[in-house]
Amino acid sequence: RIAVNYFKQKKIREEIRMALPSFLDLLSLSVAAGDDWVRAIRQIVGILPGSILLAEWRRFLHAIETGASRSQALEDLCKRNPSPELKVLVGLLLQSVSLGTPLAPILLAEARQLRGERLQQIERRGVIASQKLLFPIIFCILPAIFVVIFSPLVIRWLTGGLEGFLQSS
Repeated sequence: RIAVNYFKQKKIREEIRMALPSFLDLLSLSVAAGDDWVRAIRQIVGILPGSILLAEWRRFLHAIETGASRSQALEDLCKRNPSPELKVLVGLLLQSVSLGTPLAPILLAEARQLRGERLQQIERRGVIASQKLLFPIIFCILPAIFVVIFSPLVIRWLTGGLEGFLQSS
């Protein structure tokens, strides 16, 4: 049961990590165009197809509609979600609300950083996959190649002897 929960949370974190940069791009475009960030989130949630990230933002919007403050709804979003990237975004939104800083450049920078981290993770996975392929190549594929290449030579040597083998080549 614990392992199932762990893998489910890992899947949720991975899906959020994959969807968050695009979400941040759309959010920063809407905020740069003059929308309030809550209204921008509402529009993005209404336009995009469903995902775990959008379901979390729908719950956030529902909490605001039922009377919770923005900061409380953001804190609840952060508590129920295992993704560290989403927690960073919530911290940025809370800081922007409290300090009144412009949000669009911050969101664009965060999206760029998340894409860079995702690219590094993909590169690490590629290196690990190549290392894992090394064992089957050495112990399964190379012996089969040696058998295919050298078996005619060995058969000819066994049937014709060494002299027959050397004279035919």
